[in-house]
Amino acid sequence: MRTQSCVLLAGVTVAIGACGESVAGPAARERPAFAVQMVATCPTGANVVASDEAGLVAALSAASPGDVIGVDGMITVSADVIINVPDVTLTCARPGAGLAAHTGAGVFDVIKVLAERVTVDHLVLDGSQATDFAYAAYNDPDLPGSSARDVKFTNNRVTSSAGAFFDGATGIVADNYFEVAVCGAGIWLQGPFPRRIDGTRVERNTVVTTGPCTDPSITGNRGIRPRDGTNVVIADNIVLGPFNMSISPANLSRSVFEGNRIEGTPLFGIRFTINSQFPGQTTQMRDNVFRNNRVTGAGMAAIFARGACGNLFVGNSLQGNARDRGLTFDVLSGANTVVGNQNVVIDNGALDCNGDGILDPNVITGPGTVLRDARLGADVSEGIVMANRLR
Repeated sequence: MRTQSCVLLAGVTVAIGACGESVAGPAARERPAFAVQMVATCPTGANVVASDEAGLVAALSAASPGDVIGVDGMITVSADVIINVPDVTLTCARPGAGLAAHTGAGVFDVIKVLAERVTVDHLVLDGSQATDFAYAAYNDPDLPGSSARDVKFTNNRVTSSAGAFFDGATGIVADNYFEVAVCGAGIWLQGPFPRRIDGTRVERNTVVTTGPCTDPSITGNRGIRPRDGTNVVIADNIVLGPFNMSISPANLSRSVFEGNRIEGTPLFGIRFTINSQFPGQTTQMRDNVFRNNRVTGAGMAAIFARGACGNLFVGNSLQGNARDRGLTFDVLSGANTVVGNQNVVIDNGALDCNGDGILDPNVITGPGTVLRDARLGADVSEGIVMANRLR
């Protein structure tokens, strides 16, 4: 699975070459075995319905902007399903329809979106035999022909080693259910420079993992990973199970994390990380809002903030975590505000956020305990070291 853009792009290039696919999509063929009809049983009526892989490939190859392509039944695919026509919708023709990667076929991403305003909705996706994600949208300068912007991935049920991936793409991931394998990732969004995930919304998804990841070489075991953007919204999601990081943001500004429920992480529920694509940039989470989130069962602390300036934490429920630790501020933090602290906050912040040569303190109010310049203890220090390896 991909953790850095350079690795990702190399992986995509190799995968496309190995599968014999063209980034421009499948070659046009004569109209195959799919029926033209209106489908009343799924929320969006289809003007083209496909019931096998050949029919689906042909329908997408012949698609025009505005077409709605319905999937009838579970179609097993032997190669990535590429959507490279803008304004196309891929949905169910009957409830329960979807796509599954064929065992041993070398499928990389079950669905690969390369065009603008593509919608994938109300499908069952089985990516357990895919190399990477069940769904991926690309807007990557190193992937010619990719321009996935304002895409939608909604109301789908995903079982896979990894769920949904946005690579420089923008849009909406909403109302989906993801069950990802041990050491897998749920929703991963990143913006390889100069493209970003500005304005992307991740809302009302449920992300669960089937078990703990004990392999230290795995870096991508995260429930929701948003990085590289402004005005991103991560709201009302449920992240369950032993992800090493349940929500792991990096390099975001003026974004909102609200109403998320997180349970059962062995490390930190929400853990700010440093995006290693920007070495030396110590402040990468700036002016974001964390509001009304609930974190329970975290093995180290509910929230760990580093590389953080000017963020607001208000109304979060952080009870039921290790040693009542609600929030930990790393040395690389300053000028953050915590309203209504009910737990233990460790405040080691010592960062000059505005460049005036004076350290900017974090401001913490509420009846909870604040420990400043605190030794974190062996267990938390070990957890931070482990999490740093996973950044």
